[in-house]
Amino acid sequence: AWYSLGLIALNAGEHAAALRLCEQGVAYAPRFAPLHHLHGSVLQAVGRYEEALQGYDAALALQPDFVDVLLNSGALLRTLHGLFCPITLTDPA
Repeated sequence: AWYSLGLIALNAGEHAAALRLCEQGVAYAPRFAPLHHLHGSVLQAVGRYEEALQGYDAALALQPDFVDVLLNSGALLRTLHGLFCPITLTDPA
């Protein structure tokens, strides 16, 4: 429920409520990666970028293949630090 309510609040532009809900949710369910991802997204939306990266890192520690988190954290790092790492896709066959 924390995740859904936090997402609704974020989408409604209610950042303070979304942040509070995410913090409560992470405290209640610290092993639920989507909550950490949402927490990072809310922190990013309010300009708390370094904390957002910590939220993304927490999500990735729980679920290393969480594609949305990888994309969001990569985009934020690029914005913050001007990092550019080209991705090369290869066919293993």
